[in-house]
Amino acid sequence: SRNVYIDDCDVLHWPILAQYPEIGKVDLVTDCSEESSISDVFNGVFLQQASSDGSDSMFK
Repeated sequence: SRNVYIDDCDVLHWPILAQYPEIGKVDLVTDCSEESSISDVFNGVFLQQASSDGSDSMFK
């Protein structure tokens, strides 16, 4: 969902938009729990990018 909501356990969820102007890309995390740390959220984003990128580095 791209909407802010509170689940059955009273945990708040919201979307996060991350912008990377130096490489002209954005990431949308559509469901981020208030119980998730920023490092957990973005480690998952960066791992997905690295595996789909096919290169050794995101930033060149």
